Amino acid sequence: MLNRVYANVLNKPVLVPSGIPTSLGSGIFALLAAGAYKTIEEAQAAVCLPLRTVEPDAAAAAVYERLYKLYREVYFALGSRNAQPASLGNVLPELRKIAAAAQRA
Repeated sequence: MLNRVYANVLNKPVLVPSGIPTSLGSGIFALLAAGAYKTIEEAQAAVCLPLRTVEPDAAAAAVYERLYKLYREVYFALGSRNAQPASLGNVLPELRKIAAAAQRA
């Protein structure tokens, strides 16, 4: 689920292992230290899981893009001591529009 969110937020495909790669890095270096493989690339080719691609959902990516614009507006208005005054009156109404559209979908 988290990789789906990453793909949607970034609006780009995300490559992830097809399984659970727990401790794979330490295992690769152990194999190198034991002399089983000569290079990291050789060990990776032998033991790493195949990759699968998580594609972004266009509708979700569009919602995240709208949310990001609001985030930037609020962040730069409140995020620094010398920020220029900003009108924040449109933030809550826009969030409500985004939520209503998501509920209809």
